[in-house]
Amino acid sequence: MHWPARHTLLIADTHFGKDGVFRAAGIAIPGGINAHDLARLSELITRLRIERLIVLGDFFHGAPIASGDFVARFDAWLDAHPALRIEIIAGNHDRHGGAGRWNTRIHWHADALLEPPFSFAHAPARQSSAYQVCGHVHPVMALRSSSGDRARVPAFWFSDTQVILPAFGVFTGGFSIRPEPTDRIFVIAGQEVLAINPV
Repeated sequence: MHWPARHTLLIADTHFGKDGVFRAAGIAIPGGINAHDLARLSELITRLRIERLIVLGDFFHGAPIASGDFVARFDAWLDAHPALRIEIIAGNHDRHGGAGRWNTRIHWHADALLEPPFSFAHAPARQSSAYQVCGHVHPVMALRSSSGDRARVPAFWFSDTQVILPAFGVFTGGFSIRPEPTDRIFVIAGQEVLAINPV
């Protein structure tokens, strides 16, 4: 999500290093996933003239040491964006030792970051004093056409109290949501974001 007034980009659930964690466990996963996601992020930062990046948790998938070449790759990526302020709300996956790395270049938050009228958090909360922007769920919508074609696509899920962002990382999977009739849903279809009727 782009917050133009604050020159801010918000993303959730990058799960960087997940491919390396899987390979370390003996699961054959192709390389290049981290580079692909970092290139997508760079393109957005440049095109939208972003000054601040907020990651809504699960920046890492596992401990950085088990994440293959990501640490070196991310160091180089940081060098390419020296003026970018990066703030990360630590998610459940970041507890594996990711939070706290690059302390001089990244600002980590153990709890929600309150910037009225918004509260930026990793996981949805039952109650919040502000409109919550969060991740964690990896929402996707299962769509079906009149001809019977089916697809599961990432979705931005808006309710009266919060918006849950889709996972930014391409290697994350997703959770099929069942929105209420009053919710607003925007799905990612290729290069477009489309509003759909949740009913």
